Amino acid sequence: MKEEIQSSDWKVLCERLNAFERGQLVTAQIVEHDGTRREIGSALLLESIEFKRLNGCNDAVVVRAMDGFEHTAIEPIHIRLVKNPSGGFNPVEIDAEGGSVLLHFKPALTPAVLEGLNRVGWAGAAR
Repeated sequence: MKEEIQSSDWKVLCERLNAFERGQLVTAQIVEHDGTRREIGSALLLESIEFKRLNGCNDAVVVRAMDGFEHTAIEPIHIRLVKNPSGGFNPVEIDAEGGSVLLHFKPALTPAVLEGLNRVGWAGAAR
């Protein structure tokens, strides 16, 4: 099952990921529009994830690791978290203009990361 975060809460989600997950291991993959996957970073120590405006008309999600790795997803469309059987979430899917980015966290994200965030199509979401 996937839970999609409403765009109005993307900044808060990124702030929570920084608070809860900074220093955790993350592996990053790109999924092209044709479905082709390629790993762009493995066992990275997460430094930050930031939702920001790049210029007057483009938003972005920027992922940084402590070793200098940086990836920018320009014009995000959806941010979804995949719920696993143990109740955590993995991976985080960021669908963007140029394709998707999958962030696999180790260990998986805890449900506390999503508390109070508005989620698309989720009956228990805060309104």
